[in-house]
Amino acid sequence: MSFQEKSTLAMTGILLAVFGCYFALVLGEVSRSPLRDVTYKGLMVPVVVALVVLTAVAHAVIAATAPADADANDERDRSIGLRGGRIAGYVLAVGCVCGLTLAMVEADTFWIAQVLLGGLVLAELTEGVSKLVLYRRSA
Repeated sequence: MSFQEKSTLAMTGILLAVFGCYFALVLGEVSRSPLRDVTYKGLMVPVVVALVVLTAVAHAVIAATAPADADANDERDRSIGLRGGRIAGYVLAVGCVCGLTLAMVEADTFWIAQVLLGGLVLAELTEGVSKLVLYRRSA
């Protein structure tokens, strides 16, 4: 397994874990209290910090286990990166359109923020899963 593939696997898992917890906490709070009392803004900072720390640790561990592969990036990696990014771009575009639609119908800012963040996270997860599938198929 190449460094890029390990990195993609780590990032996909970290994104799934961190934002899975974020959305579980925020949407759980929505079900228990009025929307105006939901404190999602304060939770975004620790989520970003956790994401950065976990990513740095994961990449350090991956690089330490195979230092010679850490800088390797061949044509296959570039091709898979481009294909995964293109697929994720479609998901991101749909998320943006959904967020803009909510803004046009004057939905609550909370829902607009959650849909836009969800679209971004879903696009990143789609890119990671797409790249992993392409790596496994040796595309």
